[in-house]
Amino acid sequence: MFSMIGAALRTIFIGLLDKASTGRFVGLGGTRFWRFKAADSRILAGGFAVLFGATSLIFSTAVQPAFADPESEVRKHAPAQVRDACVPTEDEIKKIYPQASASILCPTLDTATPQWVTYSLYESPERMNGDKAKVVEGFDLSEVKEVATLCENENGRGRYASYSIENQLAGEVICLNSEGDAYFTWTDQRYNITSTTIVPIGDSAAVLKWWNSDASGPVG
Repeated sequence: MFSMIGAALRTIFIGLLDKASTGRFVGLGGTRFWRFKAADSRILAGGFAVLFGATSLIFSTAVQPAFADPESEVRKHAPAQVRDACVPTEDEIKKIYPQASASILCPTLDTATPQWVTYSLYESPERMNGDKAKVVEGFDLSEVKEVATLCENENGRGRYASYSIENQLAGEVICLNSEGDAYFTWTDQRYNITSTTIVPIGDSAAVLKWWNSDASGPVG
């Protein structure tokens, strides 16, 4: 099951990266972007802090209005240092997230892992979670309490963890493995955005560290 999805994901994202490599990812220079979150640190809902002590959780979801310009709206939530280098994904990402209002592909800075990430904006948490459910449908997902073990799973299986930001349950982070790659995605109910990247399984520890920094986004 996942080998088929994984192959499709790689094909789609390779196509996106080919488009992005035509010179539109510019202006990044060598600026280093690596700052751990403080009040905004991501904390696992199971009570294990990624960086800081566990806090009480308050569940909330945001219902966004219909967007006059969805692409401009999602671009606002990309990290500022790479925002101007992001490119629209056009129709490719619709094969994975058909209910998204808009999606963009953004580079990370050259000192970060991974090298790129997509942000997909939704009008409601129901649509966002609906697309997420379709991606993981048929997988044997198991919940983890320590984010460091998120990608330690076999092909055809997956792991997930809920996480909080500023004392509110923000969403879920999911890792699925396929043929040497880790499909890594997380939902953010503050903005109704799903973020996605694919990295080699061996880089999973680095991508988890990156995810828990301001470099990963989405940002307010």
